[in-house]
Amino acid sequence: MDWKIEYTEPLGFVRLALYGRYAADDLLMAFSEVTSKPYWLTDTPLLIDNSSVDVSNMRTMQIEEATGILEQFEKQFGRSRIATVAGSDVQFGLARQFVAFIDGRVSASFNVFHDEAEAVSWLAKAQTVNKVSVAK
Repeated sequence: MDWKIEYTEPLGFVRLALYGRYAADDLLMAFSEVTSKPYWLTDTPLLIDNSSVDVSNMRTMQIEEATGILEQFEKQFGRSRIATVAGSDVQFGLARQFVAFIDGRVSASFNVFHDEAEAVSWLAKAQTVNKVSVAK
């Protein structure tokens, strides 16, 4: 799996776009890279674009594995809002299962969207981070 990380300074959130076949090791590396960026601060809103991820081989075991990976970043993510954009109904359903598994296990808030504009709107309700005042 490949990824691209962008900091959207005007809105104060980080965008992580994932591509290719889902792989847990790659997810771990992508989260490590996101949280090592100089602009990353605890509680920064994060948009994860999964719309180009091949999830055809994902099952409950892989969702639980992804939950465990994210738990490793509890300190770095803190109370971040994390929005996932799903391109297909299958991606959306798998992402909702992930949210159900992670609920209560970390401080971050999660939501899943079909539309990136809706995800950005939800992220915009996050607290001010990186000295950027974000509308509530």
